[in-house]
Amino acid sequence: MISLPLKQMSRAEKVAALEALWVDLSRNEAEFEPPDWDREELTAAEERVRSEEEQFVDWETAKKLEVSIYCANDWIWPVLSHSGW
Repeated sequence: MISLPLKQMSRAEKVAALEALWVDLSRNEAEFEPPDWDREELTAAEERVRSEEEQFVDWETAKKLEVSIYCANDWIWPVLSHSGW
């Protein structure tokens, strides 16, 4: 297991780490088969966007939002929030 010094990292360093992970993971996208629970969450998220309960933002905007990180099922997920939504 890899451990990052999250409490010592700046927001910019955390976002840079997320970007680096995403670039690396997306290199072999065709080889990756997401778990069923991930598909279920994606379907639920798409429905929230369709119902206008949530909205997409571009990556540059997302990087400016408050980011919380949580771990579920051995995966690390960024949770973006904005007080104006």
